[in-house]
Amino acid sequence: MNKRAKIFPSLCVFMLLWAWAGPGPLRPAAKTYWHFTLLANINGTAAQEWLWATMVELSKETAFPDEALLAEGMGGKLEGTIFGQVRAAAWRSEYTYSFDTKCKGRKSKKEIAYSQSRSDSVFVHGQIVRPRDPAHDMEFRWGVCNHRVLTEDGRWRELEDMAHVFVGPIRVEGREAEEMRGEFGIDGVIYDDQTRRVKRCGDSWIEDFDSVFKHFESHSLRDSFEPGARDVFGQRFWKFHGLDVQCVYSVIRSPERAHPFWKQRRMR
Repeated sequence: MNKRAKIFPSLCVFMLLWAWAGPGPLRPAAKTYWHFTLLANINGTAAQEWLWATMVELSKETAFPDEALLAEGMGGKLEGTIFGQVRAAAWRSEYTYSFDTKCKGRKSKKEIAYSQSRSDSVFVHGQIVRPRDPAHDMEFRWGVCNHRVLTEDGRWRELEDMAHVFVGPIRVEGREAEEMRGEFGIDGVIYDDQTRRVKRCGDSWIEDFDSVFKHFESHSLRDSFEPGARDVFGQRFWKFHGLDVQCVYSVIRSPERAHPFWKQRRMR
């Protein structure tokens, strides 16, 4: 038997073993995560609200399959990147403040107070958009949901259909129950204690609490990355229900799923 005849059986055995074992499991495609940290200072005091969110990049084809099929049927393609929420949380400090008012024609004060609380019922959205400045690599738009949220698995969920647990007015035996005024709605930020106490003209009652981050339901946070940058730091100012809000934020784009400052009240 010559050398060619000796090599051939060995080669056949190798090919059979490779076919049986296969090329090995395919690694899942790498994902890109966005980590948001926002700190809102209220009225220039020690009163604060914090928000943390981790989101993952998804194709718009994943988020909008019906629209993608329609575009394909017309010879086109639905392009773009949208964010799916991985998780989000918030925290607020206690705060008491007042406004000038009148009671029976005389000068008075309306006092509003709420206690420290936290939330794991925070729902946000966002997407990558075309940069307004061509010198920038990437631009994004981000906000707080007010009716539905896109989760990291590409599913849309209505906020009103999700379970939310929060504490309302607590009735103490032997005491008159606190009066509730207004409606308690489902928003993008729902604290464990979703109440605030109001005192005016000798009366007091309980109302639904509104986070200052509710501002982002109608006013998106929009910013861009400098060339080669993986993070951005900025600030915004707005008025909310008579309050002056200064908000600083950090956004990190990363291959890591874990938020580097999750529920830590620090920016860096």
